[in-house]
Amino acid sequence: MPDIFVKQDPTFNAYTLGTNSDPIIVIHSALLDELEQDELLFIIGHEMGHIHCQHVVYNTMARFIASGLGTLAASLFRPLSMAISAWQREGELTADRAGVIVCQDPEASLK
Repeated sequence: MPDIFVKQDPTFNAYTLGTNSDPIIVIHSALLDELEQDELLFIIGHEMGHIHCQHVVYNTMARFIASGLGTLAASLFRPLSMAISAWQREGELTADRAGVIVCQDPEASLK
């Protein structure tokens, strides 16, 4: 079971970081304030899908590459960044499927 943290943040976001053997889920407070229970189940199911499919290390790398590289370093790592971004888009579809399975409501996933 991963640790789950709530980040005080007005934006709608949640993400999973860490390693495949020691993941954490971060949920922004805005989601808890605004979403219905079935919508939250979708979000948590989505993040658990990343964990189950062992996306955590790659997602963590993608976050660090996207946020931590300067202009020169970003240009040097461009091929790696492009490959991880393509993989990440496919991983998001897989995690969305997991979210729908957990919430059992396709309409909640669309919201």
